[in-house]
Amino acid sequence: MNIIFDLIGAAIIGSMLVLMMITFQFSLYDTSDRMLYTMSMTEHMEMAATFLNNTIALAGMGVDPDVAVLYASEDSLVFKTYWDFTTEQPDESVNTISLKLAAAPSPYGTQILVAQNNVALDAMGHIFWVDNLIFRYYDIDDNLVYNPQDNTEDIRSTELRMSFFRDPPRVGGTNLETKLQFKCYFMNAYMQEGNPSLYEG
Repeated sequence: MNIIFDLIGAAIIGSMLVLMMITFQFSLYDTSDRMLYTMSMTEHMEMAATFLNNTIALAGMGVDPDVAVLYASEDSLVFKTYWDFTTEQPDESVNTISLKLAAAPSPYGTQILVAQNNVALDAMGHIFWVDNLIFRYYDIDDNLVYNPQDNTEDIRSTELRMSFFRDPPRVGGTNLETKLQFKCYFMNAYMQEGNPSLYEG
């Protein structure tokens, strides 16, 4: 009789150990998936910051700095430049570039829409999972520009505050939420500030 009890006890302990191993392995897989997901999100954020910085740096190329910015608000920016983002070279005519959050969510979450002359740029259409986008504007002396819509002639740089949101890799997991803050300078406007001959006027 004692042998039967011993066998039952051993079976129960063995089952508990197997269950613990399965739980541990599942937890390990979940942690691994989350780490890979986080790394992917970090790379995506770096790519987004690079794209946006390179785009905004060309604001005002060949244009009088005082009229380079057409529209500036907390959630969108529109500027003029002679750079053509479709050909990646200077253009013969001025182009209008706009940056804003897409009106409707894409399959990958809300995206930042970068458009040239009201046509979305495919090369820049990969900034997904953006939950929020806020612009703050500064003049050439790095002073905050208040009422930017009424003072576009003073804007020479912008600070972007972005938040990214992504569903967890596994059902029931914690959502991935990250924030990014960086500053972009209108390099062409800065360079032209002291040399008006660089723009057509």
